Amino acid sequence: MTDVKEGGRYVAKRVFTGTNASGPWEILVVQAEGRRQPKIGVSVLNPPSGIGISGQFVIDRIYSVAVRNYKTPDGEWHSGGAVTVKADITPISDILEQVKPKKERRKKKGDDMFEMNTQFPSLEDLFR
Repeated sequence: MTDVKEGGRYVAKRVFTGTNASGPWEILVVQAEGRRQPKIGVSVLNPPSGIGISGQFVIDRIYSVAVRNYKTPDGEWHSGGAVTVKADITPISDILEQVKPKKERRKKKGDDMFEMNTQFPSLEDLFR
């Protein structure tokens, strides 16, 4: 079963983008792991997200869920088509940029070399 929740982390199996009279649009297709799992289209309300195929993202807020009707070649309409979720998303790359440790440069005494110090020291730094 493919499940979509607010705060969930997903991988885009396919990406569809374009523009229309309203502006840019983007649909990311997600699918649970396993054989023959249903696909759900996530219509991004804050495009462009910059997510490509196999890109990871988090759903921030879901605004609506719709089950699309479809038309067969003989002209008959049927229900139970594709499921589309309209949502705000954040790419994982943006989240990682926010929590990335800040680096600062510091000059050692009597030495012209620079050492990179991060906000989070390693185990080696604790035993120096």
